[in-house]
Amino acid sequence: MLPALPSLTSAPLEAIYAYMELLFRFGIPMIVGVFALVGAILVILTRADAFDAADRKSRNVWAGILVGSAFFLLLPWLGWMMLGIPVIAGLVITGVYWLDVRPQIKDILSNAQGW
Repeated sequence: MLPALPSLTSAPLEAIYAYMELLFRFGIPMIVGVFALVGAILVILTRADAFDAADRKSRNVWAGILVGSAFFLLLPWLGWMMLGIPVIAGLVITGVYWLDVRPQIKDILSNAQGW
């Protein structure tokens, strides 16, 4: 005779939910915070006139925005106490820098001929 299969209780599902919540509330923001900090360092090391040529905010503005984003992303519990707005804004700002501003600055500095 085969043993009965154990029934699926809500305890494993609650554990999975708890781990996913920790991942999305703290893990991902902290990883993106490292990218924001690296982005701030790259902005500081980039020539200031490249931002003017790309028609973007100045180098100092981007450095300040990314440092502020890195602060709230590396300390996500502080940002979540403020309704999560600093964390969400930091995620968006870091994404805008890495996916829009940085490639355009790299193209300008390398004299790339685009379409």
